[in-house]
Amino acid sequence: MHEINFAAGSQETPKGCHLIRQARNLPDLFERAASIFQETSGATYVLIYLLAGDEEAIEISYAGTPPTRSRELPWRGTHDPRSAPWRSLQASKILPVEHLRRPYALVVLGPREGDRSATESLALKRLCKTTAEMLEQTLLETRALAADFQEQRANRHHQQAKSLGQRLRQVSHDLRNHLVPMLYATEELQEILSAPDALKLIINLERQIRLADQLSKESLTALVPAATPGRTELVAVCREIAEHWQRVFAQHQQTLALQLPDHEIWVDGDPSQHHQVLGNLLSNAHKYTPRGGSIRLSIRMHPDHCLLEVSDSGRGIAPLVRKRLFEACVREHASIEGHGVGLTNVQAVLKGLGGSISVTSRPGRGSCFQVRLRTLCGAPRSLIP
Repeated sequence: MHEINFAAGSQETPKGCHLIRQARNLPDLFERAASIFQETSGATYVLIYLLAGDEEAIEISYAGTPPTRSRELPWRGTHDPRSAPWRSLQASKILPVEHLRRPYALVVLGPREGDRSATESLALKRLCKTTAEMLEQTLLETRALAADFQEQRANRHHQQAKSLGQRLRQVSHDLRNHLVPMLYATEELQEILSAPDALKLIINLERQIRLADQLSKESLTALVPAATPGRTELVAVCREIAEHWQRVFAQHQQTLALQLPDHEIWVDGDPSQHHQVLGNLLSNAHKYTPRGGSIRLSIRMHPDHCLLEVSDSGRGIAPLVRKRLFEACVREHASIEGHGVGLTNVQAVLKGLGGSISVTSRPGRGSCFQVRLRTLCGAPRSLIP
């Protein structure tokens, strides 16, 4: 038992306050407080609840033997031990722990023999004040540590992004060394071959090489190309890139379904940027969807924006990975080829265009990536659901 040095009529501080101030961390603080409050009050038990807003109280520590315990209680701002949330605890008194009129916790005192003297009531009041001050100090220290951690994490991300930028610029340089001769080869093949199907394949190959060449040139000067003042007809881009990916999906017994409007949709940005966004999303859908699976590319219109969706029936994304999916070098399955930079670039491109990207997914139930883009020329009202 801790000795409580608090004589009647004295202005001395209870020794329990000094013991509370010696707490090393939050768990130690609440454990000490529960024990000291029980000794000071003479109650059969003490429960300490941490307040989560104005509605919920969460048990954080106790001393003695309460008649019942509830991890969470809907306290609804009441301190009356006879009210509904507290009645089952058979409490004699509920003390608020608050600092500068800000409530942090509640101390629930169980029944005791005899009435509580004015000296004991004052001691309990001072214990509440000391506990609140220590809690405020501990929270400030915790916030400071969290801020330091966030700053260190931001510095690490900056260094990673800098290193990643250097790597990508080198990769882009090396990629162009291979793209240029391939481009010349397609031009020569068009002159040699005359079959319509062969020409169609070669023209499509030339288009993809030119797009890759343009992207690699842009990344030599910046990690992500800045948004141009131009605009793009999104439906045409979707149909064009879908035509290329249809052959890839067919080779792996995957199906690609299109749900596109029959009118034009104009959005900000250069066509190469939208090719980059769609190419990454369709590539990921292809890699993470098994044979026989399905992929869907659709556009839904809203009054001031459109929502482009790429969904698949693949393996899905684990919740912990989903939270960090758009960070550089984050990948869930190391066995699948890739460097974990595609979605990071996609998000950066869309941010430059005033758009955004999000994902919904359940493991084993596929994924759905949603791209939100502001429309420059929206659909007629009759076409907006």
